[in-house]
Amino acid sequence: MLNADGEFVNPDAGGGTWQEAWKARAEKASQMSGDDILMAARGAGNVDKREGPESDKSKARRALAGCRTDKLREKAGAGTVGECTARVFGGEYDFMLGVL
Repeated sequence: MLNADGEFVNPDAGGGTWQEAWKARAEKASQMSGDDILMAARGAGNVDKREGPESDKSKARRALAGCRTDKLREKAGAGTVGECTARVFGGEYDFMLGVL
């Protein structure tokens, strides 16, 4: 990470080197399916590993990620990407969460 002066600084993210952090990420990704990796990249984290209740913002992120996937959108009967996204932005996301 670069600081305000453009110099590289290692942010304290629980200790360890960047190589160890990337190794841990690669190990985690190796246990995920391609669809899981794509959904995580879109902001839809793994609900099974969450602690505590899921926030409305998290539900909306997962629903929006589903709206960008043709198979999930079709399974939910959500129409086009635009229609699906409009429903989520309107506060309705349970239609998509049911198929995720």
